[in-house]
Amino acid sequence: MQKTKKFFQSVQFRLVMIYLLLILVAMQVIGAYFVRELEGQLEKNFQDSIKNSTKLLDYNVREEILKNGDNSAQLQTDIRELLVDFARNNNSLTEVRIVDDKSKILGTSDMDNQGVVGQKSTTTSIKRAISLGGSEDKIYMDESHNNQRVWVNISPIKNKDKVIGVIYLVADIESVYKQVDSITNIFITGTLIAMVITAVLGILLSRTITKPLIDMKRQAYAMARGNYTRKVKVYGYDEIGQLAESFNSLTKKSSRSASHDRRRAPQAFFCTVLHDRWCYCN
Repeated sequence: MQKTKKFFQSVQFRLVMIYLLLILVAMQVIGAYFVRELEGQLEKNFQDSIKNSTKLLDYNVREEILKNGDNSAQLQTDIRELLVDFARNNNSLTEVRIVDDKSKILGTSDMDNQGVVGQKSTTTSIKRAISLGGSEDKIYMDESHNNQRVWVNISPIKNKDKVIGVIYLVADIESVYKQVDSITNIFITGTLIAMVITAVLGILLSRTITKPLIDMKRQAYAMARGNYTRKVKVYGYDEIGQLAESFNSLTKKSSRSASHDRRRAPQAFFCTVLHDRWCYCN
């Protein structure tokens, strides 16, 4: 128990803790930056992949609207087939809707929600895309899908700069965040392994500092008992090595001084006795 207490109060333990704290702070900073950049890059790759595949759908739907604009039933049938094929090739898609320039839903890829076809869309972002002709996208928690994150992208379908429809796309982006979580767990595991290795190396490296200090402490105890024969081993030529050499020099000088004092002691005693006798005789 006493040895354990001394270890936690030792310089060696403090050096190891400094190493660990430095590693921990560095890994936290690196981890925060890495995870943030990774998450952003995976989101971008996910979105770009779907946007690129949407270009072909945009072209096909535009052609169908221009060809069958007057035949609503045929247009809805053709668009449903396009959407079903498009969703089949993109497993991450939850639903894709096509809305015309009058906010009428022309088709949806969700076979269980075909009742919305022919109805007017009340989604504000769709109306804004029709009126302004700009694209929008956002990520939010979908309560209807167990609070999983979904990505909604709304892009206008244009013909000669005129908006003739809108593609409303909902994709399950939760898989991206699960991938980030998996990579983060790997990163945390690697950090813990690195800290264990750092602790072991810290103990070994700190001994190069503490061992000469311990030798000097033992030498100081020996000098206090009058033993000047011990020498501190010099492990290098750094500041600690120079301190060890200075300590050895001090020990040598102290040994000479002590030897000189021992040689002078009998003379001093003899002189003292003679002086006392002379005084007595007089």
